[in-house]
Amino acid sequence: MRGRYFRYLFENPDGGLMHIGSIYNREDQRTTSYIYMVGSYCRNGTKSSRENTDQTEKLLPERIDILVMGCYTAEYVIRLIEIVKRHEIGMVILPYLAPIQRLVLVEEMK
Repeated sequence: MRGRYFRYLFENPDGGLMHIGSIYNREDQRTTSYIYMVGSYCRNGTKSSRENTDQTEKLLPERIDILVMGCYTAEYVIRLIEIVKRHEIGMVILPYLAPIQRLVLVEEMK
């Protein structure tokens, strides 16, 4: 594969990082779009700006080939749900979450 990493966007919301990009494969003349979302496990009382989130949503392609979630935070789970509702997703990769971590996450989302 001869690819070119031609488009990317970094967003740094409170306690995390969202990396959005595209790779162009010259041999197949095909573009692969991806999102990598990672946050910190610490509990953070502040919420990120909804205005920045809305601007990022407008920049996302209609079809996302790969969406990778590096860890679970309440904010990132909510954003994941919003992205999946609004865009066509090829593959979602989620890490394993132990039962006690699931309980903590559900409590944070209430």
